[in-house]
Amino acid sequence: LRFLSLQFKILEQMRSFGMTPVLPAFSGNVPKGILRLYPEARVTRLGPWSKFNCSFSCSYILDPRDPLFLRIGSLYLAQVVKQFGTNHIYNTDTFNEMTPPSSEPNYLSAVSRAVFAAMTA
Repeated sequence: LRFLSLQFKILEQMRSFGMTPVLPAFSGNVPKGILRLYPEARVTRLGPWSKFNCSFSCSYILDPRDPLFLRIGSLYLAQVVKQFGTNHIYNTDTFNEMTPPSSEPNYLSAVSRAVFAAMTA
């Protein structure tokens, strides 16, 4: 709760200075538990955080071609906007220091399209 309160203060201060906050969008990262709710969801287990030799658990990414991607992504961003308002600028880094499940241009393009579609939905 303290972090949420701090986030409100940071955004208020940024806007009072005329700064444009950039809010987070859905990147496709999901907890493994999503499979309990949606056993047919197409998720891929990503490897460990690659930059550092650390103990962070592995992450799971929802396939951008899975209909859940658009559904979760648009609901996520709607909640972010509801909580924090919007300046209509968002960003996300789907594979921040992670290796994508595929380096095929078609897959990476599908990820980008899915992220953008969720942002604009």
